[in-house]
Amino acid sequence: MQPLPHASSRFTRLTLVALALFVLLAVVAFASRSGFGGSSDARPSPAYVSWAFSIFLVDRQGAIVLQKRHPEKYHSGGLWANTCCGHPRPGEATIEGARRRLFEEVGVRARLRLAFRSRYAVSFGNGLSENEIVNVYCGSLAGELRPDPSEVVDLASVPFERLLREAEREPSSYAYWLQHYLRNHRRELERALANGTPLS
Repeated sequence: MQPLPHASSRFTRLTLVALALFVLLAVVAFASRSGFGGSSDARPSPAYVSWAFSIFLVDRQGAIVLQKRHPEKYHSGGLWANTCCGHPRPGEATIEGARRRLFEEVGVRARLRLAFRSRYAVSFGNGLSENEIVNVYCGSLAGELRPDPSEVVDLASVPFERLLREAEREPSSYAYWLQHYLRNHRRELERALANGTPLS
């Protein structure tokens, strides 16, 4: 007759299973937080939650720098959006991804401050979707804008109150996420844009 397993060995096996499950959950959480799964800023599944960043730069006159997205972008092409947005690469901190992408898209570096965090989900007409947790950063424009023509076809500096009016009057000209921030985070944006030079 085989001896019964010792209680301590059963406990050890259960501990190892629990540890493996914990590690698996930690990896999944890290991958979601880091934007693991590709550099695209649109996800095919609305259930997939990704971390993202969005940037508002302000010029010396206090106007917000907007970019017009290239018409051939895989979604929201030809629409006006805030200065820059995107996703961190796997393992990249969100603030580092924001600084990197700002330089890639519009050719400037800036000191950025976290203004607020937002959450939205949207499905686009071409079948792509976004389900985002977004760190929104603000900063001061301190250099000459040099946009990447494959990403950006135009730039404009628009005072905040004018942007509110124009986005309400012609919503089809503006990216969904910009309208979301204006509708749901107006006060946070006003405070952040009025606070002067960022600290981080």
